[in-house]
Amino acid sequence: MSEPLGIDDPYRFDESVDYRGFSPRISWKVTGNKNAVKQTAYRVTVSNRLKGPLVWDSGVVETDDQFCFIPDHILQSGKTYYWKVGVYSRRTQSLAGSVQANTMSEGETPSFVWSKSARFSTGLLQADWKGE
Repeated sequence: MSEPLGIDDPYRFDESVDYRGFSPRISWKVTGNKNAVKQTAYRVTVSNRLKGPLVWDSGVVETDDQFCFIPDHILQSGKTYYWKVGVYSRRTQSLAGSVQANTMSEGETPSFVWSKSARFSTGLLQADWKGE
């Protein structure tokens, strides 16, 4: 896994005037040999600066789903956000894509890899548009 894939809202088909009620879905793809690397959990973090404090943390979510919905209550009008995903797996995978066999014994923690950061921006709400 080298980069997050993107952001969308698969449940909204019409043009949006406001992002309230819009929970963006972010997604990623774990790369490598499918038989050698299997996602068992993820953790997504969102901040409003590349290396700034977090505005949201999903915590560890135990699933092999490679997507996550960001709650709309953390989003503000006209802001840029940075996000990354950490993936837990039963195998060890470096960001370069090499895979090593897992030597975990019972009770040990699975491997964990962070993606590079990606960003998205929110547009201005209708109430925030000002003209002269």
